[in-house]
Amino acid sequence: SSRARWAMAVGREPSDPTDAHRYVLGLGSNSRPESNLPAALRRVARLATIERVSAAWGSPPVGHAGPHYVNAAALVRSPLPAEALTLGLKRIEAA
Repeated sequence: SSRARWAMAVGREPSDPTDAHRYVLGLGSNSRPESNLPAALRRVARLATIERVSAAWGSPPVGHAGPHYVNAAALVRSPLPAEALTLGLKRIEAA
């Protein structure tokens, strides 16, 4: 369950759901972004409540050749502290 994952990540249960932190996440992909960005958002939703997602925009790669990136930003709310959320997000990125 998500409560169990949360407890494993931070070692305790949330005391109050209104006790959540708000974060702005940057998302981007230059490899199949039409499927990777929605998949990433579905995974983020396991860690946080997604409140808003921006429109997507494109940008060229910096420092290397390759396809353009498709980027977006998401406003999320989570009881996870920043360190635990970052750990979860790094796992999503590595998947």
